[in-house]
Amino acid sequence: MIESSPQHRAVLAPGGVPLAPGERPEPGPIAVLPTAEPSFVAAVEAAGGTVEPLSDRTRGVVWLSNKDAAAFPPVLEAHPGIGWVQLPFAGVDAFAGIIASEDRPGLIWTSAKEPTRSPSPSTRWRSPWP
Repeated sequence: MIESSPQHRAVLAPGGVPLAPGERPEPGPIAVLPTAEPSFVAAVEAAGGTVEPLSDRTRGVVWLSNKDAAAFPPVLEAHPGIGWVQLPFAGVDAFAGIIASEDRPGLIWTSAKEPTRSPSPSTRWRSPWP
């Protein structure tokens, strides 16, 4: 019998710890963009979040398009109150330059923990708020 090993493994930062309350983004509405797909809206709401259209009140963004990364920087520029961005897909290569160039203090980026073929609301939902 051949033993199989997992194809994927979790890669965690050494000594990773939850953010202290003072380091977490300001709580507030979350925008699901570029189009608010119902399954993702339901996932945010099931986790206790509030989904609203993008506005000055927006504090978090779930960005669903890995093919249109260039459309995302203007969202951050126009909405400086955004403190958290979730990319619900494992491959964030298209966003590497954006993540590297974004110098907003305190902006937190999160992405899918496990590779999937397409974004899925069943991806382990992680919010920076307790």
